[in-house]
Amino acid sequence: MLQLFFLLTLIPFIELYLLFKFTERFDFGTTVLMIVGTGMLGAYLSKRQGAQAMLEIRRQMSQGQMPTEALFDGMMIFIAGILLVTPGVLTDFLGLLLLVPPIRRVMRIILVAEFKRRTVMHVHTTFTSSVQQPIQPRPDSDIIDAEFERHSDPPLPPPKLD
Repeated sequence: MLQLFFLLTLIPFIELYLLFKFTERFDFGTTVLMIVGTGMLGAYLSKRQGAQAMLEIRRQMSQGQMPTEALFDGMMIFIAGILLVTPGVLTDFLGLLLLVPPIRRVMRIILVAEFKRRTVMHVHTTFTSSVQQPIQPRPDSDIIDAEFERHSDPPLPPPKLD
């Protein structure tokens, strides 16, 4: 819940603060041009890198390989594109960072380690023995205990059509 509060409240305030600081340092026109320019550059770069990631995914799948790294790159490029199209200095900076392949590799390592840390794997093993003991069903259960044997039955005669 705190992360959602952070995303929806704190980031827009940081973006506004940075935009005001940029407008103080440069003029308003330069700030708007920078925001529009990074949005256009980000859209172009994410489209280009996204197409390359799709080609790599298809190539690996046609070779029978699981394209995990290419899928992760595609996801990061998609997120970068969203961040770059979103107006703001911080989102543009984060989006441009995600378009750099070495930074994506580091992000992949960090996120996989975090996923492994948060994931708990439970393994249940059942052993059977050659000594079988009858199982007593509970009186309130709908378990029907039965045994069967397969016998070869003679074939049925064909149906009569009248």
